[in-house]
Amino acid sequence: MKTFAVLFFGFISLVRLNAQPLDSKPQATVQAIFFDAIKERALGNFDRALALLKTAIAQEPDEPALYFELGKNLRVLKRYDLAEQAFLSANSLQPDDEWILNELYTVYGDMGAMDKLLPILQKLAERHPDYQEDLVSFYIEQGRYEEANVTLSLLTSKYANTPSREEKRRLLDRLMNPKQSLNKEEFSSLMSTANWDQALSTLRVTLTSSNELIVDKIALVKMISTEFIRTKPRELYGILEQSALSNDLWVVMCKSEIQLVLSQFEESLRLSEEGLVYYPAQAKLYLLNGTALNKLDRWEEASAILEMGLAFVIPGNFQIAQFYDELIFAYSRLNQEEMVDLYRLKKADLK
Repeated sequence: MKTFAVLFFGFISLVRLNAQPLDSKPQATVQAIFFDAIKERALGNFDRALALLKTAIAQEPDEPALYFELGKNLRVLKRYDLAEQAFLSANSLQPDDEWILNELYTVYGDMGAMDKLLPILQKLAERHPDYQEDLVSFYIEQGRYEEANVTLSLLTSKYANTPSREEKRRLLDRLMNPKQSLNKEEFSSLMSTANWDQALSTLRVTLTSSNELIVDKIALVKMISTEFIRTKPRELYGILEQSALSNDLWVVMCKSEIQLVLSQFEESLRLSEEGLVYYPAQAKLYLLNGTALNKLDRWEEASAILEMGLAFVIPGNFQIAQFYDELIFAYSRLNQEEMVDLYRLKKADLK
């Protein structure tokens, strides 16, 4: 018997191949093919990796590591049914291995197969508190609050409490014991009537409260209007800075927009750039970034980032006109009249 290293989610574990002795050529061939497949996957050559792994499986059909690696490649290619079969084959050869179960858990999540996901997650939850917390979240999402409550109670009785578990406890308490929650309609009304001072007070109390859920805090930030920002930029920025929500998408976008209003273009650019690192498919971050670049007379960069961001704008969204305006501005400064005409026509077609 011979062992070789297999990469399981960033961890190295030794697996045994049911093959020939150390000096046997077929064994060396399977091992070489396996590692070649891992290299090809690392290079993004997933189809080549698949072909190699199928060759290895033909020689060594009882080795779970080969099916495990095959499933990972298939999942990246979004061939979920085949990935599921590969992981099930690995699991049948090496039952209830945590890394194999974790991949099944992931692929069922990708497939949206909640009926298949639950028993896998329940097995994983027996092994690690992080999976138990995932199980709590699963039950909440499925509206199974009693089961979520039992699982969370067992989790917190066995392990130390954490902020995320405390957040789930508050959410469950609210879901199981409905009460008057944050009045978003009232906040919206305060803005619509231009009662900015009262709206600021409501926002400050909510965002700094330890009793409010994060989702409710973010809900208010999402409601902040452009008019509110233009009227009270400094006050809003101060409240957001105190909120401890600095990495949330909506907070980052709001702060970047505020800095544009304050003519702090470099800071707006920095915030939108940081946001794009974490949220690379968020159209408004591209718009904010491109607008800041235009304000800094960096028109070529602005046109490039705005063109990129257009791919993420939902058809019919009002933001598309703003993209066109910024692109028209950038290309006019670059004296590229054909591009200016193109986006003027595109904007006219919106009407």
